Amino acid sequence: MALFRKETHEEGIYKEVYVYFLGALIYKMWFVRGVKTGSKVFHTGEGLTQRRK
Repeated sequence: MALFRKETHEEGIYKEVYVYFLGALIYKMWFVRGVKTGSKVFHTGEGLTQRRK
């Protein structure tokens, strides 16, 4: 299983890109005609992307 996973959803001129870390959504980007119009970072606390065993 990969640590990071990317999903894209397209509908006409609109595109959304989701980035997941270990199944948790951490980043989302919005595009219109290939131009980035916005983004949002989601996290549940500092160090989410630091894998500790």
